[in-house]
Amino acid sequence: MNRSFKIFVIVFTIVLTVCLASSCSKDIVVTTTANATEYRDTTINGESAIVIKDLGAGIGSITLTSNRIWVLDGMVYVNSGQALTIQEGTIIKALTGSNSQASALVVAKGAVVIANASAQKPIIFTSIQDDLTMAEVANGDFVGSLTENDNQLWGGLIIMGDAAINTTTSDQLDAITTDARNTFGGTDDNDYSGVLNYVSIRHTGAIDNLAALTLAGVGRNTAIEHIEVIASKYNGIDFIGGNARTKYVLSALANQNSIYCTDGYNGLNQFWMTLSSSQTQQAILVESTTTGVTVTPQTIPVIANATIKGNNTNTIATVQKNGAIKLYNSVVYNFANPIAFEFNESLVNSTYNRYKAGDIIYKDNIFYNIINSTTDTSNFVVTTFISNVTNIDSLNQFKVNLYNDFTTNNNTVEDPLITNEVPQASSPANTAPNLNNISTFFDALITYKGAFKTGENKWTKDWTLASQLGVLPD
Repeated sequence: MNRSFKIFVIVFTIVLTVCLASSCSKDIVVTTTANATEYRDTTINGESAIVIKDLGAGIGSITLTSNRIWVLDGMVYVNSGQALTIQEGTIIKALTGSNSQASALVVAKGAVVIANASAQKPIIFTSIQDDLTMAEVANGDFVGSLTENDNQLWGGLIIMGDAAINTTTSDQLDAITTDARNTFGGTDDNDYSGVLNYVSIRHTGAIDNLAALTLAGVGRNTAIEHIEVIASKYNGIDFIGGNARTKYVLSALANQNSIYCTDGYNGLNQFWMTLSSSQTQQAILVESTTTGVTVTPQTIPVIANATIKGNNTNTIATVQKNGAIKLYNSVVYNFANPIAFEFNESLVNSTYNRYKAGDIIYKDNIFYNIINSTTDTSNFVVTTFISNVTNIDSLNQFKVNLYNDFTTNNNTVEDPLITNEVPQASSPANTAPNLNNISTFFDALITYKGAFKTGENKWTKDWTLASQLGVLPD
């Protein structure tokens, strides 16, 4: 019998007996072959744990349960056709390594992840260096041993879908390996990659330029709500093409951009909180693709009810390379530099022309303490930067138009009167138009600006690391 045939016929079964604290769930049987995923029993701080190493077959259609810690050893994929379920209160840790040796969870195109948790029992992705225990989580203590300053310890969570992108029909992430499973993008804007609800992703950045959470070609039917990303060496969240829709998202203390939108991302989003660290370069970066290339779809994120807080030295947002943005009912404060829209009059499909096409909208927002802004058109809180200009009159007219739109669309520059990011009773943020006419995705009962409502607990309270560490006080 030759060696290849021996490998083919050797099949073994690993039985992972999964028991909840109160009762036993159904046993998970994973049948594997020579390229199979390995599951290794171990203990961490005296608690049961299983280390997962993907050798090509993917993690399988299994459930990660909260009665043990799960450890990612390298890049672990949920392969196409597989469905990974993660129980509420589950801790997932990742081994240390960098770039090609880093650990991360990748939900491949055609796969599904169901991570549907609660504020009482969030799902937590963290590093193996974090001593967070199951006992602590069971008691409502989600802090662990690391701080908001600890990053670059593991890769992150990557979800790939079949929705449209604008670079090619499909693409691969440059930041991770050339594995054939590393493919995203397609033609199904209604694509479904699963559910993320009450998920905290912490201490990432071990893979160069990879965000804590990457949504690549993810479709609008994927449910993404109550997400915390905190302490990323790079971006907080990358939206790479697709039209994923999100609500209740906290991006805190990323070193580069809190949010990055590119490659045709055009999803709807409501209730964002972006919190800058001393290192955060800007809250939002939007770009479509190489300047001047006519592509569809365009990158036009729609953002409503965001609270966008700077560090007094960084930039609110840069919108460039054919990108555009629609910002409604938001509160923006404590930045050095305004929102800057690229001006390039020589290119048919530049950001300047996105403005002329009506793709750039900012309406019913409050801006405050934008340090380097002026009250005239020279460097107003919405302004422009120059990548190419031959006609200074056109540049100046663009600045005037941005300035005039600010007032026409009921934006203001004033103190929002907020305490710990929540509006006071007398705050001008307490009134805002209903956005249900834009899309039924937006909550019809919301008539205030920003992510939080006067007199109510923050939706970040207790379950987020930012809340429990006090970097986003309750």
